[in-house]
Amino acid sequence: MKEFVKGHELQPVKSRNELLAEMIARGEVPMLPFELDKLKKDFEELAAEQEVNGRLLGEAMQDSSETWHDNAAAEIISASSVGLTTQAKAVVRQLREAVATDYPDANEQQVTLGTLVYLSFAGDEPEPMLITAITTDVPDQYGDHLPEGCEVVTMTSPLGKLLIGAEVDQELSYDVNGRNFSVKVVEMGQPTPPLHDV
Repeated sequence: MKEFVKGHELQPVKSRNELLAEMIARGEVPMLPFELDKLKKDFEELAAEQEVNGRLLGEAMQDSSETWHDNAAAEIISASSVGLTTQAKAVVRQLREAVATDYPDANEQQVTLGTLVYLSFAGDEPEPMLITAITTDVPDQYGDHLPEGCEVVTMTSPLGKLLIGAEVDQELSYDVNGRNFSVKVVEMGQPTPPLHDV
């Protein structure tokens, strides 16, 4: 049934997960603010390492021009620079695709990016898990606010894909290496204090 206000059709409000799916379909990568901050820090560290390598390579090349022997040091530094460049290109690609996405509301009814979810695997005690976009490495200032033993899974991992959109008391099953596993969503919400307040 369509609803109208003064001759205009009301559009249904999209859920957080629908908005995230639209971003992904456009080639964007929704990320939590701490993930975007971590990527920027990673790039700065790679750039600083590359700057040091450039200086060392210049010195090694100067030394090799004064002697007739092979310059293994210059070759090692050059190889290291190639590795750093490859890493930096990957980080730059992620930064270009990244879209900062705020943390979910504590009252969110479905598992989504940024949800702290408690899962029971095969009826065991619930285990806390935080759903992120791309990283399982949570910086200390955020990790200190997560429950003890909290695992971090990305929304693109098999378990993360399964959980996105799930609701409390929902039971899900998935296969890993031909074995079937079941998991139940016991509880969900935000860390205390919420990560956006850290």
